[in-house]
Amino acid sequence: ARRLVDVGQRVKAGQALAELDASDVALQREAAQAQLASAEADLALAKSELDRYQQLLDRQLVSRSLYDARKSQFEAAQARVRQAQAQARVSVNQADYAVLRAPADGVIAQRLADAGQVVAAGQTVFMLAENGDREVLISVPEQSAADFSPGRALAVELWSAPGKRLPATLR
Repeated sequence: ARRLVDVGQRVKAGQALAELDASDVALQREAAQAQLASAEADLALAKSELDRYQQLLDRQLVSRSLYDARKSQFEAAQARVRQAQAQARVSVNQADYAVLRAPADGVIAQRLADAGQVVAAGQTVFMLAENGDREVLISVPEQSAADFSPGRALAVELWSAPGKRLPATLR
């Protein structure tokens, strides 16, 4: 729905990078809450029925099998409440995913989606270059490869900063 940062921008861990359209997630959360309320109402009814049948069983007015059936319904209602609670927690988690956040401090190196674009779960939206050492890929002629051994100290000069040499170590 909204892109909050651009390529080259420095970001802090936890900073919001983009917001997804949360309307579907909100509807799922509302549906999960409604299912939980329904399951809790069913549990209350099943508990009331179980208590009533317990009293009738104590007075020997119903068979043990009828009481056992009510007890089974009560236990099933308890299980449905636990399931609905878990679904409600999942829907809350999904709502948190509607805001994409930076996992670490760094610089946005690449943007792979724009506002208005449909993205799938797990799809990469930004590439983040985390703070710390940077890697530079340099191609060298095959006949010169022996001159470049790992651990060797180098100086790197970027096209964007001519004349400025940066210390480097060959990996």
